[in-house]
Amino acid sequence: MHSIDFHNIRLIDGSPRGGFEEFCCQLARRDPDAPPDAVFRRLRGDGGDGGVECYWQLPNGDEWGYQSKFFFKLNKQQLDKSVSQSLEIHPALTRYVVCIPFDLTGPTGRAGKSEFERWDDYVEQWKQQAHAKGMSVDVVLWPRNDLLERLLATDNSASRIR
Repeated sequence: MHSIDFHNIRLIDGSPRGGFEEFCCQLARRDPDAPPDAVFRRLRGDGGDGGVECYWQLPNGDEWGYQSKFFFKLNKQQLDKSVSQSLEIHPALTRYVVCIPFDLTGPTGRAGKSEFERWDDYVEQWKQQAHAKGMSVDVVLWPRNDLLERLLATDNSASRIR
């Protein structure tokens, strides 16, 4: 079995970020929660991606967007920018999945909030931002562990692991 280390992800368009985006979009394309009659759209990020790398358009008009962030520590500024863009450009968005290549830290007893606590604070802010636009958006995190579980559940996962 190969060790899966996102620091060593395959380069696409000369960057690990491109490889991680492609990987996340392949998993999004295989999201088992997507209705069978939904339409999948993969976007090219030249000049901006509107806050999503790809999305499902559901038969009722709702959209589920997916955003990948190739960093190894929470970066609220980058996350805020993507969420704001997605809410502006995708007014039918009802689900927003954020993929990151690491697992969040939990409470440690040290001063300050854990990454999970900070993430929960971010999500609450984003939901309020969506609500102010008349939207209701479920924000879902796919951290490293979830990405690996989804990868291993796909057909032909061995080739994707390599």
